[in-house]
Amino acid sequence: MYKVITLNRSPELGITYCLVNQNNQCLIFDLGYNKSDYIEEYLKKHGYNCLGLLLTHGHYDHIMGLNELKTPQKFPVYISKDDYRCLYSPKYNLSSFLDGEQLIIKDELRINEIEEGHLTLGDFIFEVIATPFHTKGSICFLFEKEKILFSGDTLFHLGIGRMDLPGNEAKEVNNSLEKLKRLDPLVKIYPGHGSNSSIGNELKYNPYFRQY
Repeated sequence: MYKVITLNRSPELGITYCLVNQNNQCLIFDLGYNKSDYIEEYLKKHGYNCLGLLLTHGHYDHIMGLNELKTPQKFPVYISKDDYRCLYSPKYNLSSFLDGEQLIIKDELRINEIEEGHLTLGDFIFEVIATPFHTKGSICFLFEKEKILFSGDTLFHLGIGRMDLPGNEAKEVNNSLEKLKRLDPLVKIYPGHGSNSSIGNELKYNPYFRQY
């Protein structure tokens, strides 16, 4: 039995989720909040063993908190090989559009580049689904048995991610959404912004599922 905990829900920044299993192992999904040191305190307080920080894509509002980790060497980071460049490019992580300091991720982080396919971290066995269009390296994380999908900015409740930003792959939107349409309608969606949903609900009501 897995538990999904919402650690941060900011109107401006991406949502950070924590997935916990029965052995108190956990995975963190996206880390856009720039005061992320509280997450380390939360994990310690609850006795959770974090096996990795999994990034759905490389925009600043999903990665900015990486630089605020007090013990970054303890947290292996996983990102698509096609969005690796975002970690070190203000142009592609979009921080070049912000007022103030542009974002470049610190070197001491343990970065792992991943591709579409199955991935095992501790007792977690899940699927990485490549869904390029919002970014070249956008990915979703599917826990098929538990019917859980972390969709990042690929799929929202009644929406999808923008396709007019640097590094977009708009031509891939049809293929990417088709992969998600084929999932079990009971799969619950935990998106990068906004409210939760399900594949079944989006098949019925999401206009982009009908358009593409």
